[in-house]
Amino acid sequence: MSLFKIIPLLCLSTFCTASEINIIDKFYGTYGDNHKKLIIYPGNKDSVVVYIDKNGGPPNYSGSNLFGKATLKGGVLHHASLRFNSSDYPCEFTISLKDNLATITTLTSDSKCGFNRYTLGDTFVRSSDTPQKEVENIFTGGVCALEFLAKQLRETNKFMLTGCYKG
Repeated sequence: MSLFKIIPLLCLSTFCTASEINIIDKFYGTYGDNHKKLIIYPGNKDSVVVYIDKNGGPPNYSGSNLFGKATLKGGVLHHASLRFNSSDYPCEFTISLKDNLATITTLTSDSKCGFNRYTLGDTFVRSSDTPQKEVENIFTGGVCALEFLAKQLRETNKFMLTGCYKG
């Protein structure tokens, strides 16, 4: 193949990557309120750290939360993981963005993602363009710094919650 045919392909490939990077930046932020929250925190060039929390608040504080990695594919963020490291519990969902609304679409059942009383699929209104940096566990009082998870993602392209909560 001649060099003149290869160079346009390389340029087109670089443009697509740059375009995807510009798209992923638009997802960063904090969405929702005290009873349902979505945080999308910068990870590496094509992935983000995602935190989702849904709860009923006082008096019983029942609810569920999820930390995870989501990768940009075709203009939407895609999350796929195995809960409890078991193929019996595949958790998969997408996050799409339109204006200031982030919508989670569940591709597996809510319970496979650890959401039983509250559904995972929902629409969240952006409350800030800046992602919240820390998340507190309401049961233990421990605090997880999302930058700890993002750094891990940038260095290893892996995501493990172990060691996140301090306090």
